[in-house]
Amino acid sequence: QAPEIAVVVLTELESQTFAYDAVQRGAQDYLIKKEVDKRLLLHAIQCALNQKASERMLRASEDRFQKLAEASSETILISEAGKILATNSALAPLFGYQPFDLVGISMDILAAPECRELLIQNIKSGREEAYECAFLRKDQTLFQAEVRNKAISYNDRLANVTAIRDITERKQLEELKDEFVSTVSHELRTPLTVIREGVAQTLAGGHGPGDGDPGHGAALPWK
Repeated sequence: QAPEIAVVVLTELESQTFAYDAVQRGAQDYLIKKEVDKRLLLHAIQCALNQKASERMLRASEDRFQKLAEASSETILISEAGKILATNSALAPLFGYQPFDLVGISMDILAAPECRELLIQNIKSGREEAYECAFLRKDQTLFQAEVRNKAISYNDRLANVTAIRDITERKQLEELKDEFVSTVSHELRTPLTVIREGVAQTLAGGHGPGDGDPGHGAALPWK
C-alpha cells in the first residue's frame, strides 16, 4: 500500500516461509525478536532505507530512459536473454508491429534469416560497436538497418537495449554514388586512352612532320 516506505518486519515467528512471503510483499528485511539487539535493529533499518533510496533512483533513471526512448526516432527494444521486454513507439512505423505485439517474443523474429544468428550473438556478447543487419517488417518486406547494443539494468534485471536505425535511404545514396563514379570512370576512360596514345606517338615522332615542319620530324619540346 505504501511502496515508498521502507519496511522491516520484527516478529516472534521463526519461519522461512513467512520471511520469504514478507520480502515478496515488499519488506526489506525480516528479523526474529529474540535474535535482535539495538545495533542489529538500527543496521537493518539503515539498510532498508538505503535500499529504498536506491530503488527510487533506479525508478527515476528508468523513467528518464523511457522518456528518451519514446522521443527517439530510432526503434528501441529492451530484451533479456534475447526475449523482448519492452519497446518504444517507433517500432510501429518501422516494423508494422504494435509494441505490445512483441513482448515475450525472441528478438530474432525481426531479423532476416541470414542475420538472426549475428543479432542474437551480438546481443548476448554485449557488443556495443555499430553493425549492419537486415530486418523483416510484419509484411515480410526487407530493409537494412544499423544496430547498436548496450547492457543496462532494467527493473532490477540485467537487460540489453538495442537501437535500430533504418539506413535504406543511405544505402540507396551509396549505390547511386558508386554507379555515378563507375559511369564517369567508364565514359572518361576511352577518350583519355585515345588522347594518351596520340600524345605518346607525338612525343615519339610517330606522326611525321606537321604543317610548316621543314621535314626533320623533330619532337616538340613538351614539358
